[in-house]
Amino acid sequence: SLDNESKPEKLVGLFESKQSVWEAVARINKLKDGPLNVDFVDKTVIAHVQKTNQNLFKGTLENNNPDTILFVEVDGDNERNSKKIVKKISSIFEDTQAETIVPELEDVDRWLAVRDSSSHFLSFSDTKARAIPLLDDCVIPVERCSEFMTRVEAIMASVGLEDYAFWGQAGSGIIHTAPMFDIAAVGDRQK
Repeated sequence: SLDNESKPEKLVGLFESKQSVWEAVARINKLKDGPLNVDFVDKTVIAHVQKTNQNLFKGTLENNNPDTILFVEVDGDNERNSKKIVKKISSIFEDTQAETIVPELEDVDRWLAVRDSSSHFLSFSDTKARAIPLLDDCVIPVERCSEFMTRVEAIMASVGLEDYAFWGQAGSGIIHTAPMFDIAAVGDRQK
């Protein structure tokens, strides 16, 4: 019956720095029988959605804006094994100073909406500026992701860009980057 079907366990980690996120991801990737997926969104995606569609985060992040959020999905087929993996990942989150959330079943869809909020960032703006996918599906070795993001941030700062976002599949080192540009403005086109 469908009632006996196992569902993947979900964990959410709220991180205050990119360095601690990538340290956690590297450790998670070393776990035997580790997670199915490890996704992330950064503070710009979160802030954008909080500004333009607060209801999307109802029951999750109403008053919280961490630097980065990790979303981890653990295979639920073997309950004993999945609980062990969840415990190990929770310990990694604690070691890297992340707030750990294990959503109740009724809250999972809310947290999935947070995970998928990059689509809102890409598709909606309340100004003339729009998110332009500048780097899409960049595959970076996980141990170099923090360095990659720091270097991209330096490039963005060098041309005066302050509004851009990172998200992707952290466990695989797949990163998307989109700055906000007003393509009608000459200055933004030059950037």
